[in-house]
Amino acid sequence: MNTEINEPIEIAVKFKSGKAEPLIFRWHQNLFKIKKINLMHKVQQGEDLLYSYSVSTDKDDTYQISFNPKQLKWILDQTCD
Repeated sequence: MNTEINEPIEIAVKFKSGKAEPLIFRWHQNLFKIKKINLMHKVQQGEDLLYSYSVSTDKDDTYQISFNPKQLKWILDQTCD
């Protein structure tokens, strides 16, 4: 069961070969180290093109996060159970 969140997050990102690689994010004062990027795809949302990531953390949780390059914002979309 996935839980919709849709809240802004702070994130540390590494750029490698022209691609953003999320490393760690902060949500509600908790840090989540990203252990693995499971999937990355682009999503058109109105006029905005979002980069959507499914990531697994060091706590063995999976999250859906997205980046809006037009607004320069990262969002925690949902938790994946």
